[in-house]
Amino acid sequence: MKKILLVALILISFNTQAQFPGKHPEILLNKDVKVIPLSQTLQSIGYSDFHKNDKVSISDKSIKHEILADKNFKVTDIKPYEKYGSSRYILKLEGADKTVFYYDYDPKYDFKYQLEVIGGLQLPEGFYCEDIVIETDKFTGDIRKSSPTHEGVYFLKSTKNGTSTYYLSIKERGATPKVGATGLILLLTNGKRIEKPTVPIDVKVNTGGDGYMYNAFVSLTDEDIKLLIENQITDNRLYVFDGTIKNGQILSEYLKCLTK
Repeated sequence: MKKILLVALILISFNTQAQFPGKHPEILLNKDVKVIPLSQTLQSIGYSDFHKNDKVSISDKSIKHEILADKNFKVTDIKPYEKYGSSRYILKLEGADKTVFYYDYDPKYDFKYQLEVIGGLQLPEGFYCEDIVIETDKFTGDIRKSSPTHEGVYFLKSTKNGTSTYYLSIKERGATPKVGATGLILLLTNGKRIEKPTVPIDVKVNTGGDGYMYNAFVSLTDEDIKLLIENQITDNRLYVFDGTIKNGQILSEYLKCLTK
């Protein structure tokens, strides 16, 4: 039960502004990185994905927050291994004072990522495109391309008879249910907004959490697509319930991939 609670806290508490290398941690090799501070909620728990040796045992004690938060290291080695049937990586981190820690890197979940490359990480063009899922209907030849869900948002491109239509799906938690709710607003980094006041919104009980989950599924115009690629989403409102997008750049990159 404690483990489930910890995961839930991590989901809502980690800073995801850092560029996440995904399936390519090798681009971190020889980079100078800083350990991202934990939220105040998790500081007393400490860092569970950092270890003092390369065994990265689940039984290892968490590293105290004050030992690692905002500390700088160089990534000097990366070794792949398997955990629970999934690919993982052990990153060796060396400090200027010869202090060494080992980071258990999970390539699947950006919300768990706890490193920030000093000076920023330049990702290769099209870096996120390998995450796009492509499905072809063997009877009709229709093609569906979809991005992974990131912070409750994903994009879909549906191509039929050579004509493509783009969609955005977005979820936001609400405290109370409202049947027949409408209205979606997206705030962008350039100060502009995308408004869809008549879009219908579904509401369901939030399975595995409290409150209710609101979901909007809306088609995008050419102007919408251009705005979303060139500008990151920072905030959203579904009906009257607001949310913040911490790393909208990933969403912009996913949509760019779909347009290629």
